[in-house]
Amino acid sequence: MKDLETTFIKNQSLVFNELKNEYLTRKAKARNVRRIITKSFDELKERSNQLFTNADFNIQDKNFKIIDLMDEDVNLSLNGALILASDTKPKVEKKKVTITISTLRALQEFNQFLRNEEDELSTPQEANILPIKNTEVTVRRQALAIHYLLKNSKYRDDNYSEKARFTQFLTGRETNVLKIKDTNIKKIIDNLFPSSEKQLIKDLQFVREYFEKLGIQSIIDEINKEISNRE
Repeated sequence: MKDLETTFIKNQSLVFNELKNEYLTRKAKARNVRRIITKSFDELKERSNQLFTNADFNIQDKNFKIIDLMDEDVNLSLNGALILASDTKPKVEKKKVTITISTLRALQEFNQFLRNEEDELSTPQEANILPIKNTEVTVRRQALAIHYLLKNSKYRDDNYSEKARFTQFLTGRETNVLKIKDTNIKKIIDNLFPSSEKQLIKDLQFVREYFEKLGIQSIIDEINKEISNRE
């Protein structure tokens, strides 16, 4: 049971990450992201069709119908895999069933990922909202705000890569870059308090205004202390 569980989890993660990385690579080079999303959906359907066609056990007998494959309620789980494998005695057959179902689960997960990508692309147009670029909201200022929020929450880990990933997640910046070390976010967080004090003070004053409006006095005091040390 434990071996099958490990196989299920590893295979699902491997297949999903391969699909996601391939999509992000295409997206980074594409002029028309919507076309890439549509193509990825088509390829996803084709791959799931092939899995059902090539499976040497009857998936549909256990209600894993192809029409329901992308339904989030379908139980593409380890339990589901073991139910399908219950009539097979050799261990190798159980493993084959587990790999097939975990692959289908990865396709289901990637389908949801594509839906989210499609939603992000569609929402501004549907709401007739034109994105406004505020040049004052820089990566460094956002990173500084996140730095003080983490510090105020008693976060003490100096793992700059994880801080960069968290900043990437909150800001939505550079999400098409596969490796966090290659992002501008990571480079900024590695040197969040540069020696150029004049610009840093401006950045801190800008960030402080937001915390003043929120009334988070502990962060305001911390920023004031940093500014005083540099004036």
